[in-house]
Amino acid sequence: MRARAESTSVSPFRTVIPPRLSEVTRAREFADEVGKAAGLSEDRIFDLRVVVSEATANAIEHATSEVEIVARLTPDRLIVEISNEGEFRLRCSPRGRTRRGMGLPLMVALADEVNVARLLGGKTRLSLTFVRESAQDVVEHRPSEGGFTDSEERLTFALEISQIGAWEIDLAGEDKYRNLQHDRIFGYESLRSNWTYGIFLDHVVLEDRPLVEEKFRAVRENRTGWDFECRIRRVDGEVRRIWTAGRHRVGPAGQVLLAGVIQDVTELKRTEEELRRKEEEARLLIRGAPAAVYEIDFRGPSLVSVNDYMCEQTGYSREELLQMSPFALLDEESVARFKERIHAARSGERPEEYVEYTVVTRDGRRIASALNTSLIYEDGIPIRALVVGHDVTERKRVQLALEQLLEGQQKLADELAASNAELQRRADELAAREEELEAQNAELMANRYNRSLIEASPDPLVAIGPDGKITDVNEATVKITGWERDSLIGSDFADYFTDPEKARQGYRKVFVDGAVTDYPLTIHDRLGRRTDVLYNASVYKDPHGKTLGVFAAARDITALKELDLQRDIATKLQHSLLDTPIEVGRVKFAHLYRSATREAWVGGDFFDVFDTGEGMIAFLIGDVCGHGVEAARVSVLVKDVVHAFAHQQAHPSAILSDVNEVLLERKVPGFVTVFLGMLDPEDGLVNYSCAGHPSPLLRLGNGEIRALCAGSIPLGVFPDRAWTENVIRLDSEDLVLLYTDGATEARHDGAYFGESRLAGLLATWTELTPFRLPEAILDEILKFSGGVLQDDIALLALTLGEPVESECARRRWRQERLMEFIGDA
Repeated sequence: MRARAESTSVSPFRTVIPPRLSEVTRAREFADEVGKAAGLSEDRIFDLRVVVSEATANAIEHATSEVEIVARLTPDRLIVEISNEGEFRLRCSPRGRTRRGMGLPLMVALADEVNVARLLGGKTRLSLTFVRESAQDVVEHRPSEGGFTDSEERLTFALEISQIGAWEIDLAGEDKYRNLQHDRIFGYESLRSNWTYGIFLDHVVLEDRPLVEEKFRAVRENRTGWDFECRIRRVDGEVRRIWTAGRHRVGPAGQVLLAGVIQDVTELKRTEEELRRKEEEARLLIRGAPAAVYEIDFRGPSLVSVNDYMCEQTGYSREELLQMSPFALLDEESVARFKERIHAARSGERPEEYVEYTVVTRDGRRIASALNTSLIYEDGIPIRALVVGHDVTERKRVQLALEQLLEGQQKLADELAASNAELQRRADELAAREEELEAQNAELMANRYNRSLIEASPDPLVAIGPDGKITDVNEATVKITGWERDSLIGSDFADYFTDPEKARQGYRKVFVDGAVTDYPLTIHDRLGRRTDVLYNASVYKDPHGKTLGVFAAARDITALKELDLQRDIATKLQHSLLDTPIEVGRVKFAHLYRSATREAWVGGDFFDVFDTGEGMIAFLIGDVCGHGVEAARVSVLVKDVVHAFAHQQAHPSAILSDVNEVLLERKVPGFVTVFLGMLDPEDGLVNYSCAGHPSPLLRLGNGEIRALCAGSIPLGVFPDRAWTENVIRLDSEDLVLLYTDGATEARHDGAYFGESRLAGLLATWTELTPFRLPEAILDEILKFSGGVLQDDIALLALTLGEPVESECARRRWRQERLMEFIGDA
């Protein structure tokens, strides 16, 4: 190899090729152009064309961006550099398949120098050097007739490992040279004894023969090179596509020869066709995608490409957008953040791929757009970005409304907690007063009617004779009845109550039993106002043990009844969480909730079925970690959030992801397990996702039982998590059973009821409707556990069927239930 001359290179030739194998032809044309400009011989131009073509094909195959080809001329050499985003790899293929391309050995054989470099920023640069030799140099380096030069040996080796066929004939068509790979391409296992142009033409399929004959006619008449593709039929009948190229050359004896190479490019063509098809699919997908997809060149900055959705979203035509700066589509705050991100990226930082900007449309509307950005770098500097933008205006509006709703619910919960605390305080005060009254009664009995204590008591006190007449009262009795003391004494005790007979029975019972406690009566005063009281009464005797009368103390229980009323309203509100009808559209279902303790009617278990308004029926079941009021509050939150997102989209996995983010944002303690299904009642298709909840059971019409999902993480634990989504189709005889873990974790002597028993019950269910199934399952669980439950149980069974009532009737049923609730409250 000659020493490299120190000289300044001439301005380079440059071309940029898209990363498609069909564009390799442009690389060959570029090689011809720079080869002629460098003054290379026809032989060396051919070598240049082959190695540049192969190097470009390698770059395209592993490129993540466009491929750049730059050629530089110096006085003594030609340097061609092929650069791309991606890693240079040696060509290889599985055993039994033809390898595509001639690979690095061929480059080494034909070029004078080959260098592969890995550059900063993830680029690969392949440099090919060709010495610009004089005509005398060409003669000196021409191989002798008697043997191969080192270059020829390298070329032979390269052809063999690259599965390239080589051949040479004279103008008369006489075979001069062929390698074994040449004949193998045509299906021969070994070299034929002879080869002619006619044999070659017989292998060419009939439709391609006119093209081949025209090419070789031009070659013979004009003595030019050739480079074309055609189809051949191998000896085994298989049709393959080949590429052949060659040129004239002068043999050792001065005769004119035709020499060329041939390669089976069938797999290459299939790959190129598949790439073209996928590129077209991707182009159509991007153009018709329901999101704004566009490309930005930061060097402008300018928009390079936009899809139809972006035109519809902004109100500008594609031509107008491609003439605009992306800054013109953003508000001032978004422009400032955009510039900051570009500056940070050019400074070496890696900005986040997700960002939100405010897009200003042609008519002045402002759209909240969530962008996913992929940057394209050159020498470590970002030059372009591929962006996918989603309109999240409605989502942010719903999120804001949801936050306001949650704040309102929290405020209401705080007020309810404060009210409960006040009611509890009053109850404690009343209990304290009751204890005080009992102490007073004991003191009165010990001191046989201590007048001072009677008058000091805030509760109505009365003494009753054996005949039922009042013998004495305190001031509290005067106040509660509205009658003066003189009017009360001597009157009938029973006359001051709404139920006189019950009052008589009460004081008679004291004379018989000696005492009564918490005897309920209602006093009506002089103006007709009523006061609910509880009487505690006992007999009093003289020193000789003779019964003189009855001493009775009334306790005003108005406040206690108000407290009970508040608790009753709270219980009814909790019951409304489980108030689900038995039918929505074609979906028929039955449900059941059973608390593990009779004191708590509602806990963290919940379920729901509702119409999303888009022809879909949503059904869900879940379990909140914990018990009591807090768990019930979280269950209401989850149901409301699911309702909100289910009316925006029909993908359960996406809804669960959104609910998870809300729970994390609200810092809800613990976790929530949820199974969510979206049913299309027209065709029975169900999309469903599961977040840590026990797998629902599906009973097919033939009695087979299947579990609908595997385990997964619950909601409210980890951010940025995704849940899988599955699809099934329900027939009219299929039945789905959803349950919480309280059903399978019921115990007896340390053994669990378990999913297998639950599946067995479902398999033996013979009725076509699910209406009695939850009660039947609960009966079996209670029999197994001896009536003792470890956890709350929620069951939801559903199937498809004809609606039993109209939509109007269903709404009327809901309204009647609501009116009942209001009336009871």
